[in-house]
Order: sequence, then C-alpha cells, then structure tokens
Amino acid sequence: MTNAPTTTLTFDGITLDADRVCGNPDGYDRITASDPDTGQQLIEISWHRDTRWLGLRLHSDRLWSFEAVKQMHQLGIDALSWEEGEIGT
Repeated sequence: MTNAPTTTLTFDGITLDADRVCGNPDGYDRITASDPDTGQQLIEISWHRDTRWLGLRLHSDRLWSFEAVKQMHQLGIDALSWEEGEIGT
C-alpha cells in the first residue's frame, strides 16, 4: 500500500485533513477525511481499482449539504484519473 501526503479538503466550510491510500489488498483505493482536532474520520471516498465502482461513506451524525455531497462525488470521479498516490483538490 502507498499513502499520499496528508492534505486538506473543505466541504460546507469545514476543513478536514485528507489522506489517500492506494494498493489496499481489498482492491479499493480511498480518500479519507478526518476532523483535524479530534482525528475522527468523517468521510471516505473509495473506488475499486478493477471495476471503477465508486462509493461514499459518511461517518458521524454530521449533516452535510447536497452541494457538499456533490463535491465529494466529483472528487471521487476526478480521483479515478489520478496517478497512484496523488491527491488533488
């Protein structure tokens, strides 16, 4: 597995620490975003390397706007074309 350097993503005005994990044995690459103060993982965007199936997992009871969810979805679509280990915003 390889990891991209930690970066930040902002959704609904909330800035989160984001990491990308590639080459996981389960067949999925993923971006995880966590609260920088608590370390609690709030978002996981994942895609299967072979099938390109894209998924979004929202952790916690936080209410996200539809606009934020659309941005998360677009980030996942964009990630399908990134090089391994890259994370863009």
